Amino acid sequence: MARCQSETRSKAGGRANMTMKLLTTITSPYGRVARIALSELGLDDEYELMLVKTRTPQNETTRYNPTGKVPTLLTRDGAALSEARLICYYLQRLTSRTDFVSDAGDFDSHLLEGVVTGFIDGVSVWLREIKRPEDDRSEDILRQERERATRCVEWFNERASALPTRVDFCSTTLLVALENLNKIDSNRWQDEAPALDAWAQALSRKPSIAGTA
Repeated sequence: MARCQSETRSKAGGRANMTMKLLTTITSPYGRVARIALSELGLDDEYELMLVKTRTPQNETTRYNPTGKVPTLLTRDGAALSEARLICYYLQRLTSRTDFVSDAGDFDSHLLEGVVTGFIDGVSVWLREIKRPEDDRSEDILRQERERATRCVEWFNERASALPTRVDFCSTTLLVALENLNKIDSNRWQDEAPALDAWAQALSRKPSIAGTA
């Protein structure tokens, strides 16, 4: 299990300046995508996991990335990458695998990816909003994100047979979005989307996903 805040878990035996570092929070959806990618690409022993606190003066991420965004990956040469897709693309290039991140010319994959990333961002906004004190919540935001999630789940359910069954950036991001949707008590998307539910259950059993839950 990862330790909290500024403690690190060393997953490599080499020199510190040769070890990648993943800075994230335990609840970051894109941080989970990055951790799945590291496992799926066989890089479990190549990085340190650093759990940080965001939106505080003590956010250690700002030492490396002025935006303070998580996840941030410190690469082997010290560069700081802060977008999940870019992180996954960099990690893919360290391996022989070429299909974790879709090729620039794969239009169909990019179409799906566009909907997936919009979906996970919306679910994240919804989840953040319902965690506010009740008097501070925006009913308009809650309504918009509920409607967006409903439309997306229907869209994915209709295309469940065409969704990727391998672990890649797109499938991982969609699964993490659905996991976060499960945290919203008022939502039972599985009842209305059995095909999507079956797809998600099958993917969740993959070792790289089950092992990073």
